[in-house]
Amino acid sequence: MKTKLILVLILCLLFQFSDAKKGKIVGVINDAEANAILPFANVFIKGTTTGTTSECEGEYVFDVEAGTYTVVFSLIGYETLEVSEVTVK
Repeated sequence: MKTKLILVLILCLLFQFSDAKKGKIVGVINDAEANAILPFANVFIKGTTTGTTSECEGEYVFDVEAGTYTVVFSLIGYETLEVSEVTVK
């Protein structure tokens, strides 16, 4: 029984430290000219399969490894926008 408990504790610690190099890319998409939030826009990290859709309030969140990324935003009726040099520490 003690061996199983120790093994579970070790696995929990490994999972905790494996997330130590992760960060988040968080934002809200809006149209500055119209002063309006843009829900359901496509947001993805260029060169990866990581993507999401903004929520009703225009919010989006990515859990990513530390590094530098190019984030791409697209929505029907709007020009596609690429934001480069997004750094996660």
